[in-house]
Amino acid sequence: MSDDLKIIKKKYGEKMMHFIRENFSTLLDTPGLVSSVMLDTFYPTHSLYYDLVSDSERNKFIEFIYSTLNKEEKPLVDTGKSPKELMNERGYILKECTSELKIQMYKKYYQKGEELCTFYGGRLNKARVFFAVKKNVNEIIRENFKNPEREDEYGTSVISIQFSKNGSNTLSIKNRYNHTVANPDATFSNDLDNIIPGLTKSFEDFYGIKQIYSQNNFHLDGYVRANDGKFYKYKTEINNVYFCADNIIIDNFEPIFYDKSRYLVLDYFIIDFKKKAIFSSFVKREELPSKLGKIDYLERNKNTVLMSSNNKSVEFTFNEKKEITRVKCENLDNLSSNFLCKTYSIDYLELKGTTKIKDYFLHLVHIKSLNMPDLAYASDMCLTSTSAAHINMPKLKYAGDNFLERIRAKKVSFPSLVKVKNNFLFNSLSLEEIYLPKLKIAGGDLLVNTGLTKVKLPELVITKEKLLYHNNFLKRVYLPKLVKTESEFLTESLALEILIVPNLREIDGKFRPCSENLKEVYIPNLRSSYYEFNMSVNEETKVNLESLILAREVKNTYIRDYVSNNIKLELISRGYSRKLKRWSMNSNRFGESMINYYESSDHYEINELYNKNKLKVKTVVLTDGEVNKNTTIIDYSNSVELNGNKYAVDRVEKSVIECDKANFVIILKLVNLDVMSTKSTVSYFIIKEVDVYLRELNSINIKRVRRIVMNLLKNNLDGVKRVFDINNVRDYECTSVNEYTYKLTKIK
Repeated sequence: MSDDLKIIKKKYGEKMMHFIRENFSTLLDTPGLVSSVMLDTFYPTHSLYYDLVSDSERNKFIEFIYSTLNKEEKPLVDTGKSPKELMNERGYILKECTSELKIQMYKKYYQKGEELCTFYGGRLNKARVFFAVKKNVNEIIRENFKNPEREDEYGTSVISIQFSKNGSNTLSIKNRYNHTVANPDATFSNDLDNIIPGLTKSFEDFYGIKQIYSQNNFHLDGYVRANDGKFYKYKTEINNVYFCADNIIIDNFEPIFYDKSRYLVLDYFIIDFKKKAIFSSFVKREELPSKLGKIDYLERNKNTVLMSSNNKSVEFTFNEKKEITRVKCENLDNLSSNFLCKTYSIDYLELKGTTKIKDYFLHLVHIKSLNMPDLAYASDMCLTSTSAAHINMPKLKYAGDNFLERIRAKKVSFPSLVKVKNNFLFNSLSLEEIYLPKLKIAGGDLLVNTGLTKVKLPELVITKEKLLYHNNFLKRVYLPKLVKTESEFLTESLALEILIVPNLREIDGKFRPCSENLKEVYIPNLRSSYYEFNMSVNEETKVNLESLILAREVKNTYIRDYVSNNIKLELISRGYSRKLKRWSMNSNRFGESMINYYESSDHYEINELYNKNKLKVKTVVLTDGEVNKNTTIIDYSNSVELNGNKYAVDRVEKSVIECDKANFVIILKLVNLDVMSTKSTVSYFIIKEVDVYLRELNSINIKRVRRIVMNLLKNNLDGVKRVFDINNVRDYECTSVNEYTYKLTKIK
């Protein structure tokens, strides 16, 4: 092995040595040539070979080395046109920013969370700044680009062209996506001629900006070329400052080497062991140094650094690339968006004593494990895209928008969580089990696109749109207290089998479960559904929608192939024939509402219509909103007819029960009687309201009254045996008072 190859093996690794031997055999005949050109152009790193991932990049590398040795510069294209003229031909409006105010005028083009560091201020001290905006920029919408690429239409619709002011005029072309994509500061490979031929020469002629190292047209992702002509591999970039391994920082393309005996550069932090201090001056308002305060204790072991101040402490664990991989903090509270904001290699984060995190806390930082035992409040855009597989937040009560998107955990538990805003656990496809026993209020897109097979939210009362949207594995849903939700409830939940929502009263929008596997649907109190009510069921499906009142705005298909307790319903979209084979309704008002809605229908037919107090028999035909004159309405005041049998109804408007032990009167109101089961001898009805009238309001505790009422109804039914079937009293989940069965007696 030649000395050249030995040097390359030591500095760049064995793989790179073999690559050099295979591709530069002729050059190796000249001792010291290849190793010197490598050391002059690439700061030593063993990852260089692996970073040349494709054959095309390796070919470009070979061409670059030969061009460096030949030192023959390619002639620049000269169009004689100004940069503004050339950019105009390419569809851009180009302007130079000569003041901070002019720079800020371009911030409006950037999505929140994707703004350039240039907008933080002070860039004009180090660079000449230009912005180029596509003439049709308003037609290029961020939401249309779900998988961003650096040179796609959106990414290049607004670009910032910046030249360093240190004599080299080193060029950086910054992307509209910013760090949402890889190497956003090397758009068009930092070659103006890649935008339009002749642009490099035009900037030189019209603005006096002549670039050094501009003509080799070589660019490698993850590397920056400094003013010394060398390429440096960097970990992260912040405001035109590149943080590299080996205690090196490239500031405005000027390399700074920090003494390893005194300093340690971890990500964008500089730790000074002599002064016992940690700095992050390149990131404005980075909170860690200020939250930690003056360091009393600072110690470094092999791959850990421990800092402490009073009762506060921070422990970093780092890898051989000097990237922080684990963080443990104690008693750091009210942490915001700038806390560890550029530490992209963290696997584990532990925050003990942290009760609150603010907007954009660790936004787009892909942490794998989160341990926050004291966290109670999380603001908007916190911990998005964490990829966390393990999460511990037992005290969390409130979470803002986009909290914990795209996690990889299979099980999560938030035993204290009461309220969440939009996109909670959004797109968490690995999620199979969830525990939210106290969640009451949720925003839109709750648990969208997950791997859940069953959902039980026992306290959830109200949500916005897209509740449980697009859950292809979801089979069982139990929401006992949900009262209101909005459009797209359970839409595209194709595997749904059981839906139990006993207190849901309003769906403000579309309801489209879209599952053909439904076995049981229980929504007995639904009163309105706007725009669309669409549910596919089969002959084995049990459906309870007895209080349903569809809003006039409903236009599309409602229920297809509906069969439940010998009740068959077929309603087709508006403007076509409608047939109601047999339907159990709760009140006359419901029937009237249905009739009023179908005033404009072509044809509507009712074969049998059962109401609480009235039975409509024979046929009701609605044509152009008119009721057939032959319609027969029979009023049974003391009996009803079911399945050909007539039943006596022991129905009383008020049943008064007086109790000597307490000074109050219980009045049972028998309302909203729903058929629960039909047998040959007995059908049971539900009492849905129990009113308690107090004789001496000031002397009676309402909670005590409610408790006594429950005990009375369960255990002391002697006074109402003629009304209740005491052997069949059951408890049902209800919004207020427990429900009980009411007995019908068959008339011989």
